[in-house]
Amino acid sequence: MAGAFTISITIWNHTSVTLTTYNATATAGTYPTPVGMNPPASGGTLAINLPPGGSLTVFVSNAGVGGSSGTINLSDAEESTFFSIQYAPLPNKSLVIQSMDLRVVPSSAFPSCVGFSDEKFYLGTAMAANISLYAGVPVPEWNSSGHEYVAGYAAPLAANPYSANNARDVVNSLFQTDIRKPDGVQHWFNQGSTVPYRPADYTGNQLMPSSTSQSLVQVMLDLWPTGLNPSYTSNPDWPLIFFLANFMVPPGSTPLPPLVMYVPTITYQNTIAAGPRYLLTGYQAYPLAGTNGARFNMASVQTFLQLFLGGAHFVNIQTNPDFATLNPENPPANTGRSLYGAFTKHFPASPTGGRQSCIGNSHYTSTVNLGGWYYGSQIGNWASAGCGLLLAALFGQTANGPYNTFLQLEGWPADVSLKTGSLGGGERHAQDYAAYKNSLWNISTFGATPYSEKRATTIFLAPLPWVPKICSSTYMMPYVGAQTPQSWLQTDLVSVPPGTPSQPYP
Repeated sequence: MAGAFTISITIWNHTSVTLTTYNATATAGTYPTPVGMNPPASGGTLAINLPPGGSLTVFVSNAGVGGSSGTINLSDAEESTFFSIQYAPLPNKSLVIQSMDLRVVPSSAFPSCVGFSDEKFYLGTAMAANISLYAGVPVPEWNSSGHEYVAGYAAPLAANPYSANNARDVVNSLFQTDIRKPDGVQHWFNQGSTVPYRPADYTGNQLMPSSTSQSLVQVMLDLWPTGLNPSYTSNPDWPLIFFLANFMVPPGSTPLPPLVMYVPTITYQNTIAAGPRYLLTGYQAYPLAGTNGARFNMASVQTFLQLFLGGAHFVNIQTNPDFATLNPENPPANTGRSLYGAFTKHFPASPTGGRQSCIGNSHYTSTVNLGGWYYGSQIGNWASAGCGLLLAALFGQTANGPYNTFLQLEGWPADVSLKTGSLGGGERHAQDYAAYKNSLWNISTFGATPYSEKRATTIFLAPLPWVPKICSSTYMMPYVGAQTPQSWLQTDLVSVPPGTPSQPYP
């Protein structure tokens, strides 16, 4: 095919400084020139004015079939902020489809990262890319010897992450480096007698509340009914958080009882080839309803959000057999309700919002569980403009027939990859699943936790009088979906104290 390819790259400044200096090199194709300017005569610098929130479009022409490659450098007047942007062609199977690798090369002196507003895959002969520049947040990881290193740089959460596509850029930044490597979780294996275990943090310490920066947990607390930030009410995450809050602690005079969260008490034993081993000794209760007129126990709500964002596996107890377990001779009334039913009723199945089908997950089966739904409409391997932070919240059934509901924030939806046709969800879902198998710590978009049904550390959401106890047959409290020892349960990674009864209730 004859003809030239062209590239335009729009660069958005999401730092707090004005970028004033521009220089570039081209190793293939023409000099990358800012629109409205002339290239320097001898490869020198150009004076620009790119303020915070502003944009600059760079154009490359006569790229040819082979594509273009080069480097664009931007800095402020004091050179306290510096970005080195590289672009290069990727291998293609067609002369009419070009793809481009576009990245920022960070350094310890100038931690930086990027957020993309579209995929690095473009059709036709004119490619248009968008790239957002941030002063990145270093993400520490630890290798197998316990040595700390910087695995990558996350985009910082803005004061309002739902403006200027900050939520999109934060999510995308967490998948562009080695942040999600399997060995990074090992540092978090042993947390002593802490309940709950703190999630491994992929965000550069932006997951948990602190006094120095915005946090993901605080963003979700601002969406909670009692702490609602008015500027957040139209964002994509608010309907899900509002739904969960109302389900767990129903509003007004409804007769439905509030739920209690039960977190396993675990103690690290050692690490074997399959991952870390824990001793399960019981459950700590976190009432989600408040006292003295308060609707919510906000300390428990914060703990729930911390665990949810970290990837913990929750099961909502809702079936008659589960309540019969408490007293088979005289079962108490079932005070539960179906989280799965409420979710599917509240959010319509829609490719543009509401919920979308999960093509298959590995929970409660040795093959494939087809009964799951994701909140929202994320499709493909890149978060898109206008998205929220919660792109992979999965609701599913624990069994056929009577079932409980499981809830888990995964790292990325397991949808059909638009590029490869993969039923495994494409690159992002696949890399998280590989890291998960290395430790059996559940991996979310933002971190990882040891709370997984496959290591008998399910977290329960249940109304009274249902209270979980450990047993020696199923280790964790038996429930519909795991009433008896299961083939998928990793019994080599869990133990209970000697003398633990075989059943939780006599």
